[in-house]
Amino acid sequence: KMEGRRPPVKKARHLVERSINEEKQEVKTIIDSVKPNHETFFFLVEKNWWNQWKQYVQYDNPGTTSCAGGFRPGAIQNQNLLEPQMSKEESDSMDVDSYSVPVKSQIRREAVEDQDFVLVPKAVWEKFSNWYGGGPSISRKSVSMGIHARKIELWPVTLNVFMKRMCSPTQFAADVPTTKESSEVPLSLDMTFRDARRAICSQFSMPPHRSALYLLNDIESILYLVREDAMGMTLRDCSVKDGQVVYVVPNPPESLLQIELNSKPKATGTTS
Repeated sequence: KMEGRRPPVKKARHLVERSINEEKQEVKTIIDSVKPNHETFFFLVEKNWWNQWKQYVQYDNPGTTSCAGGFRPGAIQNQNLLEPQMSKEESDSMDVDSYSVPVKSQIRREAVEDQDFVLVPKAVWEKFSNWYGGGPSISRKSVSMGIHARKIELWPVTLNVFMKRMCSPTQFAADVPTTKESSEVPLSLDMTFRDARRAICSQFSMPPHRSALYLLNDIESILYLVREDAMGMTLRDCSVKDGQVVYVVPNPPESLLQIELNSKPKATGTTS
């Protein structure tokens, strides 16, 4: 039995009523028209609730139906899909996009797709929310895995990114900011550093081709340059962990790009 705080279920003020066939047809139309490589956000729906709804509207039966195939499901119950240990602040903010709260406090690691939950397009989730209420809303973003491929990342890693300007290696090591000055960027472990740099730079409105990335090894207090010839490697290849501290440097001087900084900064942001 799981213990701990669970996020509150969204209470719909006005539920929209639809006939069985209308619900079935509207959802089918959306799902049949979805192009996975173009869809950005998908939402989790608890599997038992999904099965009950499919039985109710006789989803797998072609054509229209004259009566329900089972009981109409109640409000969506997604609470058991989430980690139970949540602060009050996290719980109170759960009815929003999942990336607005710490990713590590989200979906249970042992949850399995098609066994514990199903993924539906945003438009389907909005239909369900309007018809049945409940929740909480749990969305996950699909990330680019190349020109024609995307992947839905259920457990992205969150990088603590610092933007740093300097004119020399000495200046770089002399003044390292604190973790309070970082920006949290959730990314897929299967992204290349080239794509990760593009995502990170977009957070700071910086051109990626003119920026350098440095990874902080918080055990040895060493900063490692991600060289251009390593940009094709994935974050997983380099064992990047949740909470990894990354420094992005706009327009770095040539002297900074030719070395890997191994000086020990005065203060380091450590991973949690």
